[in-house]
Amino acid sequence: MKTAVINNKLCVSISDKSINFAKNKFWDSRFLLELRLDLMSYKHTKDFYACPAYIIITCKDNNEKKCLSIYRDFIKHKKPFAVDIEFNYLKNTEWKLFFDFIKNNNIKSILSFHNYNNTPDYKELADIYKQIFSAKSDFIKIVTTGQTIKDLQIIEKLYDDTNDNNLIAFLMGYKALESRINAIKKNAPWIYVAPTQDITTALNQPDYYTVKKLLETI
Repeated sequence: MKTAVINNKLCVSISDKSINFAKNKFWDSRFLLELRLDLMSYKHTKDFYACPAYIIITCKDNNEKKCLSIYRDFIKHKKPFAVDIEFNYLKNTEWKLFFDFIKNNNIKSILSFHNYNNTPDYKELADIYKQIFSAKSDFIKIVTTGQTIKDLQIIEKLYDDTNDNNLIAFLMGYKALESRINAIKKNAPWIYVAPTQDITTALNQPDYYTVKKLLETI
């Protein structure tokens, strides 16, 4: 796989700890960056208003109102490529209105489901996919925690059965790297990676350089 294609397939997750590294290595329109706004100070968030990279904004704070406020403030200053919203937030009217707002303003929508404990059985995960699909977001992200071959197979079956090129599904945990490589092979639009091995934002999140080296052999 060529470098230009790889860069389009790897979304680098940025937090306060990786700001300087991001400015030195990924401050370029060739890259796709996920800004973990829940892990960034407002001072550093403002730095990215002038960033030429494609930006996805994400907030995983347990305070839904805080995340909504952070998203609204960011969009006032910079139009991101996409906004990542937890699917269950749409039960709230304010979030539903915000979801409609980004869709009407040519900002891509990502509706997400996360399970930080395990990987549900296939029937349950397929049902979750169908619920999110019915909301008509641009992308669907399903992330579970997995340690076994069976967990990998459940995610792979979801790709095979849905044949959805806008699905981003992978594992956190022991099988994190393998599941991300499999996701690329299944035509996921992109996967999430850390900028370096020492600065991660998810359990066992592989880094950009490790994944890039592996994809170069495909």
